[in-house]
Amino acid sequence: MPASKLARLITAKEANHLLFNDMARLLEGVLHMMEEPQQRQAAVLALKAVAVETCTIIPAERLGSTAAAALSAIRDAVVSEESSAADVDPVSSHHLVPAEFVAANEKFRNKIRRPLVTNSYDEVDAAFAELAAALESDLQPVVLEVRARQEGKAVRNKTEIVYDVHNNATWLKGTKTALSTVIGDDTALLIHPKDRNGKSADTRYSTWRVEEALFAYRRAAYQAEQVVAEQLRCLAGRLEGHLPELVGAAVFGMVVRALVGHVNEALRRRWTLPELGPEPATGESKFIEEIAASELAAVEVASAEEFDEALVAAAAAASSGGSDSSGRGLWRVEGVWPYWMDGNAPSTVLNSVESDGMILLTGPNMAGKSTIARTLLAVALLANCGLYVPARWAAVPRFDAFMVRMGASDSPAAGKSAFAVEMSEAHTIIRDATAHSLVMVDELCKGTEVTVGTTLAAAILEELERTGCRGIFATHLHSLFALPLHLPSVTEMCMQIRQTPDGVKAPTWQIVPGRCFASLALETAADCHLAPHIIERAAALLEKGAWRVEDGAAGIRSSGQESEKNAVMLEAREGENQLEGSSAPQADPEAELSDNNSGRSIEQALEVLREVSYGMSEGGTADHGSAIHYGMIRAGQAPPPMVVGRACVYVVRYSKGWFYCGETDDLAGRVRSHRSRAAQRGAEIAFAALPSGSGGKSSARSLEAQMIRAVQAAGFPMRSVSDSRHKHFANRDTACSE
Repeated sequence: MPASKLARLITAKEANHLLFNDMARLLEGVLHMMEEPQQRQAAVLALKAVAVETCTIIPAERLGSTAAAALSAIRDAVVSEESSAADVDPVSSHHLVPAEFVAANEKFRNKIRRPLVTNSYDEVDAAFAELAAALESDLQPVVLEVRARQEGKAVRNKTEIVYDVHNNATWLKGTKTALSTVIGDDTALLIHPKDRNGKSADTRYSTWRVEEALFAYRRAAYQAEQVVAEQLRCLAGRLEGHLPELVGAAVFGMVVRALVGHVNEALRRRWTLPELGPEPATGESKFIEEIAASELAAVEVASAEEFDEALVAAAAAASSGGSDSSGRGLWRVEGVWPYWMDGNAPSTVLNSVESDGMILLTGPNMAGKSTIARTLLAVALLANCGLYVPARWAAVPRFDAFMVRMGASDSPAAGKSAFAVEMSEAHTIIRDATAHSLVMVDELCKGTEVTVGTTLAAAILEELERTGCRGIFATHLHSLFALPLHLPSVTEMCMQIRQTPDGVKAPTWQIVPGRCFASLALETAADCHLAPHIIERAAALLEKGAWRVEDGAAGIRSSGQESEKNAVMLEAREGENQLEGSSAPQADPEAELSDNNSGRSIEQALEVLREVSYGMSEGGTADHGSAIHYGMIRAGQAPPPMVVGRACVYVVRYSKGWFYCGETDDLAGRVRSHRSRAAQRGAEIAFAALPSGSGGKSSARSLEAQMIRAVQAAGFPMRSVSDSRHKHFANRDTACSE
């Protein structure tokens, strides 16, 4: 739920019942995390991010107590989507009153609990009863008589009671000819009602009693709608006093949802959790912790500006000390790949990098300089956020800033050329960079004359080196190496190329120590379908030039010197990294299960699941069963991240008491599928996650079949037992089931 939307609607008292129900589900999730011992620590840590986002320190205890109070207020006033049949207030119904007419006038139903609006609802019910009686006494006899006289005849225009959507009325529709056969010439028995514009509706008929009943019903429905709206406004007013905590809860929910989604996807992609360097003794995080531990934790920070100023001051204190790099932590990444690619694909190249300063990176066009810079930046940023990274292993220091200068274009509005924009960005980086900053600079000074650009780039690189920051300085300005520079902590690395037996130079997308002066610009132009005669002319001019920097010894490497690792691919292939979805078996959407009060609980189903899995282990011992992870997913909860990619057998208990047993390697997807219908959102799940190497889907199907038979024998009411007939199982190559 967007925090800004919640704050705006609560403050304006425009929140509807749907928003309150969303708030209730959010608050239930917050309370669940606060009450679960294993999740409470994570919740407390997530509140640090909430503090930075909202400029408000909210202790866990205060958030929990406020969430409980707000949830109670909402549940006492608003009808929830999970309400039982006894709490549902059905709309009025009568066979003569069109259902569409009732639905259009009774939209207020099932928003506020009836005890809070009893008088208004009673008035609507009484007015509706009078309308039904008027239709039954005044108009129904006419309809029945006309139909009796027309029986067996071809009738073009039927005589019936209809709903006029434009005039929000229920009137008799019929022709004067048909009606005259019943009432003769005395048409005064019926009247032509007035439409919304005050004109006579010539093709519609009514009576004075019906018109009075219609007016009374519409008025009662309108008044009931206003009473319901007032109750919603009152509820918003009661919650407005807790708005800081409610906004904090919304941000908290967003943070937790993002973290859970990240962990699930990272585990699926086989990312790793990096080792993060030591935290500075002072700084933003310590500032937050000190405030949270102080008596100021119970109040809001005076303003967002004051909060930001305090954070900046704390960060400045943390970074004081100039270019001293002691205690900055190790920065080494092994087996890293671009985050948008599949790290397990054979074609994906893995790289390893270690640095305690700036890396001066050279290499040809389309060899992966920008890609490796983006990849390492993403690893550093994700690691500093405490998240998984696309690498086999990584040790990352804590950075106080992430500065990127990649690509440049002019800014006519600011009156700056592309080169002026580059220099402005370089000024900002040099001004703000510290020994704890990460700086990524890609092809600086390419917007000016090459000689002056080279000297400027060299001077900027020296300044960054003196600052002590870490990062990558990628360039095609190879004349840098001919200048008398003082760069003691700069590491020279290049994107490797190799020469094929037929003399063609091609990139390997591998980063290695050394220099590479080859550009492969002509090859890149040819790959981009530039006209051959243009490329030939460029090659001829290149041969005549005496200014070209020759290849360095470490630049071009033969196939014998090639790294054994694959190269970094610059583009992900179409179709990669897409989730293969699976859905749970769907019942007929029109079929509704009746309540089954067998008394069987999901805890009992979990015990049966344990017994069956232990019985399947060799010799009846618990060795195999002890390696299985068992768990329960309560209503409103999601599966834990550890089940991602593991074969699971699960049992679902629907809210009406029925059970279903299945197997899957995508438990999260199955849970969503089983809860996709409103009546099944309260479904609870018990599951057994099989260990890796235990037979995978074959073992899961075998356990599923035995589990179905076991719970059926134990008297559990099953929705389906078709999979219990499976007897023979094999791996994917020799799959055979009966």
